[in-house]
Amino acid sequence: MVVPDVVLRSPEGERTNATDRGLFWAGDLPPGESVKWNVQAPGTELRIDLDEKRTLGDKPGQLKPAPADTFVKLLAAKPPAVRLHGAMMLAYLHDARGREAAENLSDLSESDDRVRDMIVRAASPLFACNAGYKDGMLSACVVNDTENVVNNAVVQEVGPDGRRFPLAEVLPPHNGVAVHVDGFGTAAEELAIKIP
Repeated sequence: MVVPDVVLRSPEGERTNATDRGLFWAGDLPPGESVKWNVQAPGTELRIDLDEKRTLGDKPGQLKPAPADTFVKLLAAKPPAVRLHGAMMLAYLHDARGREAAENLSDLSESDDRVRDMIVRAASPLFACNAGYKDGMLSACVVNDTENVVNNAVVQEVGPDGRRFPLAEVLPPHNGVAVHVDGFGTAAEELAIKIP
């Protein structure tokens, strides 16, 4: 069940005349498929509430993602947001097609373009995971999913003034190493691994 909440705002900025339009898709929506609705209502903003609370994962109560090939189908969809979702899920599955799909996306809004950039970084064969911060120290796993040994890698905070720290560790091919960076400081919103 999808419930768009269409709202008018008063000149003072208060929500008035909220109208819910309940939308329901009868039956299962197979992996790699999408549904599109058109809704008309007077309003100045729209919020969508979903009753699905489960998350992706392998733990009890979580949903297992569909196979990668089902998300490849979404890359041919007309709406750019659906193509973006397909690329994001391929990156989530560590499928190399995710990065290529994200790099080739076009006709995106400004906010979706920022998501596309995040997908490209997440689908990089060099990435950081399981980052933790304590007393100014960064602890993370750094993965090298390339065919080559990587020397002189740098952990970098994503952003215009992102902090950079060289890694002393050699990154073997198709492997990960635990790294610790003293003096990193506060938690970073996103990290990337770069080769200078």
